[in-house]
Amino acid sequence: MIRVMPTKTCFDDSLDFMMELARNKKTDGVYVCHGIVSPRMLVPECKSTFTHAWVYDCMTDICLDWGILEGQRIGVKGSKRDYFHHMRVKEVTYYTFKQCMYYSWIYNFFGPWEPKYMVLCSDGEIKKRVSEPGFSMSKFKKHLENSVLECVMGVDK
Repeated sequence: MIRVMPTKTCFDDSLDFMMELARNKKTDGVYVCHGIVSPRMLVPECKSTFTHAWVYDCMTDICLDWGILEGQRIGVKGSKRDYFHHMRVKEVTYYTFKQCMYYSWIYNFFGPWEPKYMVLCSDGEIKKRVSEPGFSMSKFKKHLENSVLECVMGVDK
């Protein structure tokens, strides 16, 4: 069996691909996906569920992902049905190009952008943010809302 190893930059890879499509004005029907996966059959050493990012083209029903094969970065694609089955997708959030630009600007990184995904991310800094004692989702969302109003509209709330 051929084993494609993770790039460990899935959020960057997905957003970079979406930005390339945007340069060519081809983002209609294409989504960056953030989700919870558990691909134990593909990555046997994976003992848990984790957060992952990929791209979905609803016009062709194809999922696009990236990996490392024999030391080279490669693109991998397959039907949504096969991808979801092999990756054992438990939950997914779809983002349009505009939403990607909005959230990456607010958070100042490629993702994940939802706390439920952040806590399952391998990035220790992100995990730390939402795992701190006293973390409140409603306060966090209010902070983001205020930040957007200040930066975009010059409004101080």
